[in-house]
Amino acid sequence: MNILLRKSSLPIVAAVVALAALFSFGSAESTPTATAATNADAKVSVAHFAPFAADVDSTAVTVRVDGVDALPNFKYGQIQNDVMLTAGDHQVQIVAGGSVAISETITVEADKEYTLAAIGGANSNDLMLMPFVKDTTAPAGDNGKLFVGHLAPFSDNLDATKVDICTDAGTPVTGLTGVPYKGFTDPYLTLPAGDYDLMITVAGSNCGTVALDLPAIRLGAGEIVDVFAIGLLNEAFPLSVASTTGFTAVTKVSVAHFAPFAADVDSTAVTVRVDGVDA
Repeated sequence: MNILLRKSSLPIVAAVVALAALFSFGSAESTPTATAATNADAKVSVAHFAPFAADVDSTAVTVRVDGVDALPNFKYGQIQNDVMLTAGDHQVQIVAGGSVAISETITVEADKEYTLAAIGGANSNDLMLMPFVKDTTAPAGDNGKLFVGHLAPFSDNLDATKVDICTDAGTPVTGLTGVPYKGFTDPYLTLPAGDYDLMITVAGSNCGTVALDLPAIRLGAGEIVDVFAIGLLNEAFPLSVASTTGFTAVTKVSVAHFAPFAADVDSTAVTVRVDGVDA
């Protein structure tokens, strides 16, 4: 099978909260729009998101590219960025337990960036390679871009894998409801720079049944971030978040003043300074 990394042919327009960001969900047969990178060759992030064994150590595989063992002892949850490939066709094989579990031919183009993720292998979901073309075009103005992918095969029923993305306050994000396994945003969400505190909930639960409370993400102006939901609903492979780009997680802190160091309350007034800034 030849996997051509190309533009999606299945756009769906939706609004995200009040930000009016345009996006759609792709499928395993479609990939986000590609844009020019700065490499002479194609740059690939290889990710192991396939919880196909009883525990993480047992998911160890060797990623073989054009007959060469490129990533030995590659385990679930691991990501290898900056794998450079010349433009054209390449045979990618996943070797598990000495046998070839996956063998695919991928086609990449020069000056583009990709994510190639091994997924599935649990709950009767096929072990497979799923390719994505990264959007590397800088967002305009004080905006950032966010990619969200659902690669968690926690049920053998596609409908049962559907989730809603909700704000931490319990409001469904318009257009990000009923997202199935292998669903992803296409194109990337273009959002104003800022902090985004979201959670993954069971579809149709009115944000009441939380599957995963995501870390708050700080999206900077000009920043492009990807986030993948991976794992199962068990102890060995808990539902979690992975990223090939990395992201800044925002931690909420409650600050309290319980120090009665002065003659009266008014005289205990202080300024709390964080990283040199009066907060």
